Amino acid sequence: MANALQEHREELITLSLKNTGTTRKDAKFDVDGGIFTLAHYGRMGEGLGAADYLLDGDGIQLGRTALQFAGALRNLLLQPSE
Repeated sequence: MANALQEHREELITLSLKNTGTTRKDAKFDVDGGIFTLAHYGRMGEGLGAADYLLDGDGIQLGRTALQFAGALRNLLLQPSE
């Protein structure tokens, strides 16, 4: 999927410019960021092997900083009320 989007990168940038009124630099940043994110999640999915899902557990780092973890929202939503 990410490869297909990469093949249409310029078209996606043009669409972003027309629909958001942003600068070309910002449109490229947004399109490239989306494609990179999709590719990264695809590689994570390949790591599942024959499994269809991962068991719930500790979060995994998704971004460059420790602030972006999968499971962080789950932890926030599942905290017992006092």
